[in-house]
Amino acid sequence: SNLEWSNFPRLFEDGKSVAFSEQGEAGGPGYSVYLRKVDGSPAVRLGEGNAVAVSPDGKWVLTGQIQTTPATLVLLPTGAGQPKTFPKDSIDRSAAISFGTFFPDGERIAFNGHEPGKPLRVFVQDLAGGAARPVTAEGVAGRLMSPDGKYLLTQSPSQEFALLPLDGAGTAAGAAAQPIRGLEPTDQPMRWAADGHSL
Repeated sequence: SNLEWSNFPRLFEDGKSVAFSEQGEAGGPGYSVYLRKVDGSPAVRLGEGNAVAVSPDGKWVLTGQIQTTPATLVLLPTGAGQPKTFPKDSIDRSAAISFGTFFPDGERIAFNGHEPGKPLRVFVQDLAGGAARPVTAEGVAGRLMSPDGKYLLTQSPSQEFALLPLDGAGTAAGAAAQPIRGLEPTDQPMRWAADGHSL
């Protein structure tokens, strides 16, 4: 931890840095995202919001902006550069803090969100532009993405966990989601094993 109320740590792939959200006085009204190396050097403020995910190359932190209506996402650079925003639409992205991630290629993100008056579901957004597109049924939330980006661990309104196959474009591949044996509704999956064969 670093300041007074640090949350949502996101470890970089190389294990040398961590991005986190600061919700105390140092965070400000819309909170702040900080970057800190694990060698103990001082934390650096990247910008406003909550840290959601770190890009595979470590150059960007996907960040939730809670001061906007609806809540939006932005990419904050970890080095030189300017923040990148996404096309404005009606999707509320405030639930991205519960699930938001980069695909392994670093060219797309997946996140929990919902349209006005509709239940939560998973959307995929190309970083190059275009509209976000839904990949799960309404009410089916994302929990984790497999290391190869081919499967999405989802949780249904009945709290059942399942694996949803994704195609190369990051959309549902057409195959039915497969329930996972051994996971109870109250379990909290933390991450995949590096080989992608267990949770």
